[in-house]
Amino acid sequence: MSQTTVVLDPCGDKSSKVHQLARRPRTLHDVQLGLLDNLKPNATHVLDRATTLLTERFELQSITRLSKRNPTAPASTEVYAELEKLDLVLLAVADCGGCTAWTVHDAVELERRGVPTVTFVSRMFLAMAESHAKLRGLDVLPVVKVPDPFGQFSAEEVADVIDSVLGELIRSATGAGDPSRVSAETAVSSPS
Repeated sequence: MSQTTVVLDPCGDKSSKVHQLARRPRTLHDVQLGLLDNLKPNATHVLDRATTLLTERFELQSITRLSKRNPTAPASTEVYAELEKLDLVLLAVADCGGCTAWTVHDAVELERRGVPTVTFVSRMFLAMAESHAKLRGLDVLPVVKVPDPFGQFSAEEVADVIDSVLGELIRSATGAGDPSRVSAETAVSSPS
């Protein structure tokens, strides 16, 4: 009597449609900026400091701040609908397993809808962010890398980190106006 063993792939459906990055703005002047706070420790501090630095350097048209109800779930359809109207969305912060998966999910969903994103990701979870983006059909995910354990930093330490990565944030946001020019230094990219 023969037995059949079925092996299931825990990675889910790999037949996701491949998506291109949304077209980046050439400059951040006159941009309608969106902020998606997943309510993780320090996510609000990250977005506050990034907004302060960007408004000091660019004349932003508007800033829309929205929060998720739960960092380990996708944003609501209402949140996506609001963010879909904007020119750029910053997402914070991917620094654990569940929140990384869902923050990347949100970023890919917005990119699919034509909204450029930049996601703040803890260095420890870059590989996971890469894997989830690829699984959802996005080969390159524009990110700003932040150190670990990011949720335990003081507000002052968060400000220092964001000050130090401002150039990376601007490069990831603009990609020189051409999504294919987002450099490996400012994006997580999966090998083909």
